[in-house]
Amino acid sequence: MESLPEESSSSKLDPMSVQSISGTDELNVQSLAQSDDDIATEGESEAGQDRFSEFFSPGGTRKIWIPEDVDDVKPKLFSKYLSIEDAMDMYRAYAAKAGFDVRKGSTKINTKSCVLTHRSMLCNREGFPQSVYVDTTDSKNNKPHRNSNIKRKGCPAFAKFRRVGNSDVFELYKFEERHNHDLDAKDYRHFLRSNRQLDNAAQEFIEKMGRVKIGPMKAYKIMQELKGANNVGGTVVDYKNQSRKVNCFIEKDDAQMVVDKYLDRMKDDPTLTFEFICKKGKLVSLFWADEVAKANYREFGDVVSFDATFRTNKYRMVFVPFTGIDNHRKSVTFAIGLLSSETTESYVWLLKTFLKTFGKQPTVVLTDEDAAMKIAIERILSDSRHRLCMWHITQKLPSKVCAELADDMKFKKRFNKLIWNSRIDASEFDIRWRSFIEDYKLQDISWFSKMFHMRESWIPAYFRDIPLSGLMRTTSSVTNEEFYDRFVVMQYKDIMGSTPTVVNEEDSESECDVPEKTYFFKVVYDKKESSFECSCPLFFQNGILCRHIFFIFRTYQINKIPSKYILRRWCKGVIPSEVLMKQCSNDETSSSSSLLYDPLSRQVLSFVEESVSSLSKDADKLKEFFELIKEAKLKVDGVCSTSISSDSLLKRKDISEFVESSYGVKKPSISDVGNPSDDISNKGCGTGKRLKGAREKAITQSVKQKRFCSRCKQYVIGHNSRSCERLERESKEKEMCKDGKNMDAGSI
Repeated sequence: MESLPEESSSSKLDPMSVQSISGTDELNVQSLAQSDDDIATEGESEAGQDRFSEFFSPGGTRKIWIPEDVDDVKPKLFSKYLSIEDAMDMYRAYAAKAGFDVRKGSTKINTKSCVLTHRSMLCNREGFPQSVYVDTTDSKNNKPHRNSNIKRKGCPAFAKFRRVGNSDVFELYKFEERHNHDLDAKDYRHFLRSNRQLDNAAQEFIEKMGRVKIGPMKAYKIMQELKGANNVGGTVVDYKNQSRKVNCFIEKDDAQMVVDKYLDRMKDDPTLTFEFICKKGKLVSLFWADEVAKANYREFGDVVSFDATFRTNKYRMVFVPFTGIDNHRKSVTFAIGLLSSETTESYVWLLKTFLKTFGKQPTVVLTDEDAAMKIAIERILSDSRHRLCMWHITQKLPSKVCAELADDMKFKKRFNKLIWNSRIDASEFDIRWRSFIEDYKLQDISWFSKMFHMRESWIPAYFRDIPLSGLMRTTSSVTNEEFYDRFVVMQYKDIMGSTPTVVNEEDSESECDVPEKTYFFKVVYDKKESSFECSCPLFFQNGILCRHIFFIFRTYQINKIPSKYILRRWCKGVIPSEVLMKQCSNDETSSSSSLLYDPLSRQVLSFVEESVSSLSKDADKLKEFFELIKEAKLKVDGVCSTSISSDSLLKRKDISEFVESSYGVKKPSISDVGNPSDDISNKGCGTGKRLKGAREKAITQSVKQKRFCSRCKQYVIGHNSRSCERLERESKEKEMCKDGKNMDAGSI
């Protein structure tokens, strides 16, 4: 970049006049130059795109920078704005494009009416840093010294606004565009503080990503892929700070806001059930169920999974979902509970509220091994059959046997085949269990003895007389493919190649044996009643016809399934579509304009994405489309500049407005319901000093990164070259050699 040669001494001004140039408002910057060729050079950024004019002061001692290519946003003297906020936003937009940051300056307020009359906006490098003398030799000076990355150097750029009469309109009456420092290049302007203010769209994006368990770090990366690295509107730290800002704003009103939200929803939706308990002003328990959950329970509430193995991340409360299986073999939620303690009293209250809400007890309740939960179920759900989750039980197996058996695939395969077998009866299971224990010599392990005594509460052979709908664990259900592969399609080809054996043939009834590998299943066909009964309990337990009956259909050329074998719970359309699609209006914002804005904005985004995708291979047409969008954007900016109300739709500056819009509830002025206590201690919330099992240690070790041992010459976990076992063996061998030499020397 070329510099202007010094002028003659007769034309030089006092350098002090340049330092105080911010006070010389009437001075026109063009008076410093007669032409660009004589006294100015155009600066260009490294990217070759950002241009600004670089001048020397009249004294030749200081440089002055003036932004260029900003005519569309450059402030114009005596321009009027509907409010001081609009005026400040205009100057911020100008600074963002010019390449500098701004901050608020001085104000003037009418002492009689207490109304703002004047406001100034300054470059963030206006003024000079305050010099702080620190005597490092003084031991009494313990005050920490704060380091700041803001480098002020007396920049003269500013904009001043004043109120027009008694109206709310403000006008720009003084403006200085000169800077005494270089301006940021275009490739780095997204790091400016003014460009790092997350707009309404970015804040909503972060909040929506949080709903689907995507944190701010991943949300930032997703936004980079969508909009480009320089158009994100902030850094990853800003994305993290947005979540922190919301949490700090909510602070101690978290529980009260949750209660207020559901109480407001109950006013609009009478079908919603919501109850809570407070003790000593703190939230202890919560329960809620909406209309969709109640409709699901009416149709699919025969078997309920009552799982209390989840924890909340902040208050360590127990998250207790009541779930079941719907007609698509997918998990559905019947109700939700939050408990601060896993005591019998807590579970009793939760089950009482559940029974009060739904009015009937389920046939089977599936839980994990919890003593307090078992007592509560016996008290409240006395008509229900209590069953333990098999998945939780099988997860304990590796920690109950030696490492050799835990890695033995034949052992695990035989164990799973034994406990999951629903075709055998109780007596057959007992025989096979004893044989399994004897073969692997497990008589001395108390866990196997305990589980055998509890076999009536978890082994499928003891539940052959109870419909289970295929639900055997508290975790999420299997997929449709797994379900039908297991109960209908699997091994069907083995049956197709065989012929059923007719054991007894009469006019009204036929009895056949259907072979399947080493098993024979007896199917009784009643011709008068068109009924079928198989020795396997599949239809009774799950409501789905087994493959053995389908094989009899083929044999007797039955082309239509009798209607009594098509249960309502497996039919399509059991739950009305209007119930499934119903959404409570309180899930969205309370303002009608925002309710319209959200779906319309999605349609606009979808339209733009489709257009860009279709024009991506034609650069000329894509450029034309960009110009149309740019023209539409200018029209929108023009409309917004003449409407104060439109600002609330485009940008939320107040965190309280954002929380109210995103969460559908205001922050209360007074909180009657306090957040849960900090001293909650439930299962899994210990001090961290508990003894870990072999399986848990192995899992922890497997996650650790391997390190290279120079003695073993391989990547290992748990030691290095100093703690290597090989080093210990070598040292022992050396000692043995020394002892041998000493013994030889002594004998000589």
